[in-house]
Amino acid sequence: MARLKKPENADSDEASDTPASTCSVDVHTHIFCWGENPEEGYLSENTRKKWKTRLVLKLSGILKEPGETISEKMRNRLIRHIQTSSLDYAVVLAQDAVYHEDGSRNDPDTHFYVSNDHVFDLARECPQILPGCSINPIRSDALKELERCREAGARLVKLHTAIQGVDPSRPEFDPFYKL
Repeated sequence: MARLKKPENADSDEASDTPASTCSVDVHTHIFCWGENPEEGYLSENTRKKWKTRLVLKLSGILKEPGETISEKMRNRLIRHIQTSSLDYAVVLAQDAVYHEDGSRNDPDTHFYVSNDHVFDLARECPQILPGCSINPIRSDALKELERCREAGARLVKLHTAIQGVDPSRPEFDPFYKL
């Protein structure tokens, strides 16, 4: 958990990058989507069928949460937990897909996906949520998506190189890192 100081002249929902003990931020929070609305996010069919996934779903009590779909139940629980916690903010992270070398999306190899737009929607719904975007630098529109996310208020960008199947040291990604 990072601790940030709120500037004296800032709105109550703005944080500064000045270290202090006046503001607590969880900088690594995930939201999972079951897949009812794949544009929002999903766990792959294979992942959903795994006994471990089903067991976690059952033991977590998520099925007893309010909401019509599993994704809605997860969303409701996350927001409730953030709002009732001692945290001032939580950075909720998106998770971009796996991409082919030609920049096209590789859905069959993507087992966990959460769209940047879904994270922005959550942040609009709950002011304690700071959007953390995920952009695979292999995707053909990576620079455009990075700029879009920055303009939309992303607080950070996460590369999950193991899940996204990308070597972050590739020189062709330098423009992505510079933006």
